[in-house]
Amino acid sequence: LFPVIGFILGDLLQHCMDKYKVYKRICPSFFILSVVAGIIGYELNFGFESDLTEYYYLTLYSIFFLSMFVISWIGMNALFHRKYPNLRLTWLQMFSKNINTIYCVHWILIAVFNMIRAFTWQNQTIGFFSILFLTVTIIIVSGIISHLYISKISLKNILIRTTT
Repeated sequence: LFPVIGFILGDLLQHCMDKYKVYKRICPSFFILSVVAGIIGYELNFGFESDLTEYYYLTLYSIFFLSMFVISWIGMNALFHRKYPNLRLTWLQMFSKNINTIYCVHWILIAVFNMIRAFTWQNQTIGFFSILFLTVTIIIVSGIISHLYISKISLKNILIRTTT
């Protein structure tokens, strides 16, 4: 469903006259919807702390929550950039430019964490705030490792070109 939502939003943004107005209209409502959906999901044990399983399954409810959050996040970044055009958000540009490498590093880190978890916490569930902390940590570390990896590849390519 994520590619379909991305396609619909992308098509809307390609055909609109003023992207700023679109973001200004949808960003607040999507942000409020994502916060409300997150609170309801947390209070009613949907997703992260479900009693049904230790593993987090992506349900239709989760897709709704995550889609609203991501669209509001993109909108907030666009509105912020419009208000402060001279402010360079290098970390955001780095994440956008290196997204494929970040994605690969991200899943390697998740696999390593799951192996460590399997040997240390075996049958314990991870709570919502622990998952939130782990998510932010993994995203930041993925970005840093990706940046270092891409910098090393670029330096190696420069060295190879100058020696040949």
